[in-house]
Amino acid sequence: MPRRLLAAAVAGALAVTGLAGCREVPTVAAYVGGAQLTNAQVENMLNQFEADVRSSKAADIREIIVRDFVLNQLSRQLAKEHGITIPATDTGQPAPLAAVRLEADEQAAFNAIQHLGTPQPPSEADRREVWESLVAQQKVDPGDYNADHDRIDSPELQQALGLRVVLKDALNRYQVSVNPRYQPLALPVPLTVGGTGAVVFLPLDTAPSAVVDQQG
Repeated sequence: MPRRLLAAAVAGALAVTGLAGCREVPTVAAYVGGAQLTNAQVENMLNQFEADVRSSKAADIREIIVRDFVLNQLSRQLAKEHGITIPATDTGQPAPLAAVRLEADEQAAFNAIQHLGTPQPPSEADRREVWESLVAQQKVDPGDYNADHDRIDSPELQQALGLRVVLKDALNRYQVSVNPRYQPLALPVPLTVGGTGAVVFLPLDTAPSAVVDQQG
């Protein structure tokens, strides 16, 4: 399920669509078990990008950094549980930005565990979620849902739907918490509908936040 969302965010606007607040510590961006990512670490990674990129894509990059952190940590915990070996990371760059390195680590870990779960055909609710993601990205005409209904399916989507069940369980077991500033948390899935390719976003958690964000 290859995807380079950081590059996509830098190149063009990225619309995303999933988690409850951050354990009463508003200076923390996300927790996964005992691991945490602070707002300051997110800003440090963001500040490594060029000024013009930061000025136009800052919000997108922040969300991707936090999502990559959460999925990287979850994927590595699941790999450990299932005895899965994660290959070494290769960014293809001699001195990659910290955010690029994090994305490469996340991709290596995620690709190693993406077969977990039982593939399942999309339900009507799943199709609606996918469609809303496509509409948000202006990839489809909102009025074409019925015409494209049966096309909202693929082996990759079915695999992702099965994996989402595993990830949601892991979110609870590892007490994952995400600062409202970086929500919603979602699982990116490549999909082509009606000849149009896109990365759609399957919400991982739609629970309301219990924490009021503060800058920090």
